Amino acid sequence: MPALYKTLLVAALLAAIAPVRAELAANIGVTSDYIWRGVSQSGESASVSGGIDYSSEGGFYAGTWVGSLDNGEEDFNGSEVDLYLGFAGEVAELSYDLGYIYYAYPSNDDIDFGEIYASLGWGDFTAGVAYTVNNAEGNDFAEVGGGAGFESGDLYAHLGYAAELEDDWSLGLTLGAYAFDADGKAYKANATDTESLTVDIDYLHYAIDFTKTTEMGDFTFTLSDTDQDDDDPRAVVSWGLSF
Repeated sequence: MPALYKTLLVAALLAAIAPVRAELAANIGVTSDYIWRGVSQSGESASVSGGIDYSSEGGFYAGTWVGSLDNGEEDFNGSEVDLYLGFAGEVAELSYDLGYIYYAYPSNDDIDFGEIYASLGWGDFTAGVAYTVNNAEGNDFAEVGGGAGFESGDLYAHLGYAAELEDDWSLGLTLGAYAFDADGKAYKANATDTESLTVDIDYLHYAIDFTKTTEMGDFTFTLSDTDQDDDDPRAVVSWGLSF
């Protein structure tokens, strides 16, 4: 589905619920390396982003976010367009967030995919999962002999901790695990191959964030790494502003 059409669908949904008391918010940002779940999406280069969010008094929200990409591969350059909606709120001392997000890549819609997600928060701690429920054909290992690794059945789980420090500083810790449906499966990269390859793409990752909040936005220093043998720790500097 073209990204423009998806955006129009979100706009129509917002118009339908306009009578409910709500608010709009926007955000912009830049980072020295766009890292998503421990893996660089920008070829370890800088990335710019921006988004718009709608939220209602009853807990419903919807929004879109766009970020620039470049991982050195022609079919993964350009941009990522995220479209999401969900419900968030609190019950007693627990906070919750349930929703759906669609990851669209206008330069190559063969690798689009969508997830449902859920998280719970208690005090400074959060825990959540995301489960891939739909994917484009280009992400199917069985169909294209390798794919992009994001297909129905993938499961991502994460634990987080956030704490306020002195002088408008804050600390964030994240531990995540990605279990891909294709992991452990055998495939042939080409139809002429006589031997099959075994998919080995599951991984763990962590991130440590130090953020300084100012009138000019939030400045964040991040240290991120995965348990993959060919991956080294990455230090990232980011800036973001919401308004």
